[in-house]
Amino acid sequence: MKRIISVLLLACFVLIGVPAVALTAGAPAERTLNLSFSGVEGLVKGDNLIYRNNRTLIQNMNDSISMDVYRALSDAQDMLLSVQANTKNVLVEVEIARALNPDDPALKGASTSLQNDLLLLELNIKQLESQMDQVYNAPSASIDKAIEQLESANKQIIWGAESLFLAFHTLSRQIDQSKENLKALDSNISALEQRYLLGHVTERTLWEAKSGRASLEQGIKSMENELVNLRGQLNMLLGRKHDAPLNIYTLPDAETGFLDSVDAVKDLRDATNSSHLVSIALIDIDEHSRSNSDNAKSQAAIAANSHTNEVRNVEFKYDSLSRAIKDKEAALDLAKSQLANRQQIQKETEARFKLGLVSRLDLEQAERDVVLQTINVRSANAELFAVIRRYEWLIQGISV
Repeated sequence: MKRIISVLLLACFVLIGVPAVALTAGAPAERTLNLSFSGVEGLVKGDNLIYRNNRTLIQNMNDSISMDVYRALSDAQDMLLSVQANTKNVLVEVEIARALNPDDPALKGASTSLQNDLLLLELNIKQLESQMDQVYNAPSASIDKAIEQLESANKQIIWGAESLFLAFHTLSRQIDQSKENLKALDSNISALEQRYLLGHVTERTLWEAKSGRASLEQGIKSMENELVNLRGQLNMLLGRKHDAPLNIYTLPDAETGFLDSVDAVKDLRDATNSSHLVSIALIDIDEHSRSNSDNAKSQAAIAANSHTNEVRNVEFKYDSLSRAIKDKEAALDLAKSQLANRQQIQKETEARFKLGLVSRLDLEQAERDVVLQTINVRSANAELFAVIRRYEWLIQGISV
């Protein structure tokens, strides 16, 4: 049985670690997928190969493995019990015959042999009973823990796809911001070139500005390449070829006032009850509590300490995420306020530019400040959205 469980657990870890890639020669081109954040979870559950394999293995564990083994052992025990009963009946008949023929060596030998057979049968029956207990208790506990680990792994796969969705937009915002900075450098270089012709700046100053621009442009190209990689990784987590056409929708607006709409006591209780690590600790406690041996008692105490520690970890994570949600919401409010300020400055700058009181560079800078602050608002929204999603995953049993 230990070998069976070891093979099962090894299969679990192999399934978790193997890339979900299924390439078929000559396969038809995949359709364009329009992906929203809310659609990620359903697509992973339906099409991610690792997720599906894990679900199949969990189903097999629940429906087949432990019950089939237990049933086989039970059938073997029933067979031995039947043989034992028949042997006892034969022994009774032999002993009756011996009473009538006490000096018959054949009957004496048969009696001794039957008694030895009964001792061996009794030993085998007890061993089968012990193995059945192990299947019911210890291997069952191992299977239960493996199921918890696979369930947790599947949720991590979904979160992994969601994280790639978030990372795609994070990198996209960085590219947008860098392109705005590139526009600013272009304006600065244009002005420096005019000043250089007038002898107001050195050639080295102009060269350094152009070199900085080249580095920024290269950085943008690198981020764009990474954006392609993120798209490919997300495709594969969705069970698609890496180069399948994928249209990633914008990130939804984060829910403001989120904590005002939740029941903190219930959510913390649900997070604790759903925690796979807490559940594994409870399985260990139950497993070791079935025996009264000193070693089992020691292991049960260790499991109880692990359970307490995992419960405390959930409580800490819950408090930490709750504080983070408040902080990110405040940051979003501030970013929106700063955007309103930048927009007001832009209007004032436009009016002054029309009156000839400021230069075009001043106007372009004011416009650029609005664009950059708009990106900052998008970033603050994404950070709040992500931390709320982490809160929701904690309620479902994993800490991400």
